[in-house]
Amino acid sequence: MPEDIIVGIDSGGSKTVAIAGRVDGKILGRGTAGAANPLSVGIERSLENIISAIKNATAKVKNPEIVSLYIGTAGGWPKVLKELTDAVRLTPLLKIKGKLLVDDDLPCALYSGLPDGGGIVLIAGTGSAVYGVDKKGKKIHISGWNHWLGETGGYELGMKAIIAATRSYDGRGKKTVLESMVVEKFALENFEDISSAIKSPFVDSPKIASLAPFVDKAAIDGDEVAKEIVEQMINEMDLSIKAAAARKDIKNGLKVVLVGSMFRLRYPVLEGLKKRTKKWMKDIEFVEPGEEPAMTAFKFAFKSVR
Repeated sequence: MPEDIIVGIDSGGSKTVAIAGRVDGKILGRGTAGAANPLSVGIERSLENIISAIKNATAKVKNPEIVSLYIGTAGGWPKVLKELTDAVRLTPLLKIKGKLLVDDDLPCALYSGLPDGGGIVLIAGTGSAVYGVDKKGKKIHISGWNHWLGETGGYELGMKAIIAATRSYDGRGKKTVLESMVVEKFALENFEDISSAIKSPFVDSPKIASLAPFVDKAAIDGDEVAKEIVEQMINEMDLSIKAAAARKDIKNGLKVVLVGSMFRLRYPVLEGLKKRTKKWMKDIEFVEPGEEPAMTAFKFAFKSVR
């Protein structure tokens, strides 16, 4: 006999997390899968990983039927949301008999730290974006265009590391340990194989972003080029927050939820960000999420059937 379930999903540039529960709100399971940002891995692969995450979350449920599904996805611009919604709705691999809502992942991230929505969120993982809602209820969305269009985060750190390594090898730029790290990470026989390695379909955001920990280590160990790359990322974070504050018309007391792997680097990213933001707003407050965004997505799905 089918069992009615509710599912909330947080799908990002490196991984997808699904939380499944019963209609009374009891959690049944949590499942993970690979990247599901349609802008970086495409609709088809995003759908595959969303399905995998749901299957993993419902592994102990014999015959699940979804009565409410909320998906918060990275890269959630209108055209992308429509395409992903259609793909999820039409797949025969999921039994969805109730509500389906595919939205940007930013609201989940915001409400995971500020349940009243009274501030903004900065997500900085594989990519990055800032989100909030102004006094008139209009959504504010800064950056998040995609990893090829200048949004900062792990992908940008990885690409800048590769470019810095080529400059180091050529002698066009400062010598950097990133040169040997790139060889190690991508298992190259010699550095000149980099041109063959970094091409389609290899320029996949999770793979490039996986260089971020190497950049972090190099920066911590004092490599000047790596430090400059990370500091540039912090500058971009500051500019995004400042732009959102201006559009939200907040001149003091801004609360900012911080979500994403870039805040778990060993390099003092948060300290650097605080130093920059304090220059233009003295009483800005940074907030840690009270729960993972996938749990907030589950609550959104649960609320829609209550």
